[in-house]
Amino acid sequence: MFEHFTCRWMICLLIREFPIRFTLHLWDTYIAHCDQIDVLHVYVCAAFLSFWRDHLIGKSFTECVLFLQNLKTNHWVYHNLHQLFEKTEEIYWKFQHYWETCRNAELAMFLSLISVVNYMFILTSVSLACANSNSSSDEKK
Repeated sequence: MFEHFTCRWMICLLIREFPIRFTLHLWDTYIAHCDQIDVLHVYVCAAFLSFWRDHLIGKSFTECVLFLQNLKTNHWVYHNLHQLFEKTEEIYWKFQHYWETCRNAELAMFLSLISVVNYMFILTSVSLACANSNSSSDEKK
């Protein structure tokens, strides 16, 4: 599922997901952290995915992919973008210990990225489990 939208998120640096005013703000943040743009972008993407968690719960695979490929961010205000940055920081600190415990920067980045991908997988699994339990309870009624 992730490859259906994450490649576009990674290659285009989220330019297709936001209005240009937010993209510029996001990229300005990336430039301010120029030594860790690659890592920061992964955390932003994880936060962005978790931001839509409630919208994904209960949807089929196809509905999830279609939803994630056509996100409705045109109505966003700067408060939404700052919420995204706060969630990014929360996820970053949750997995920061990988950077502190590894001396090899490449290994640390690899472990950190794996942790973030696992975090995204857990969010998706929980969403699917909730969707399955909701459909099971509907069938019993």
